[in-house]
Amino acid sequence: MLSPGTLSILLLFGLPIVAVISWVYVKQLEITSQSGDDDRMRDLEQTISSLAKMLDDVKQERDSLRRRIQNLETIVTSESWDDLKARRVDQDTTGDLANSNASSTEKRTASSDTEVPDSAGGELGTDSDRAARLADRLRGSS
Repeated sequence: MLSPGTLSILLLFGLPIVAVISWVYVKQLEITSQSGDDDRMRDLEQTISSLAKMLDDVKQERDSLRRRIQNLETIVTSESWDDLKARRVDQDTTGDLANSNASSTEKRTASSDTEVPDSAGGELGTDSDRAARLADRLRGSS
């Protein structure tokens, strides 16, 4: 096999060569892993920025929906809405009893187009006109 002199020369010169080759290999692995980390970091940054944009869009939509709900609550809880509903119920119970031979479709049409005084201006208008004016007032105040 190998003589002790040959073995000692191989170990003496081979060990530093193996150490240098190992060091180069480790450095190459570090560089490769760092470039992979950069790609992953860019992907993460893009994902974070898209999520932040999506979050802003959701916040804007939530605020818009919150304003719409507040407007609807204002309409439903306003005195005009309560008066309108009360008048419609009164008209349905008194006026429709006299017209009991009319069809249910005619009753609905008559009650929805009943002219009632407008509390803001004192003028007459149909329920749909009053609802349109109320909606215009709310749009103007938002």
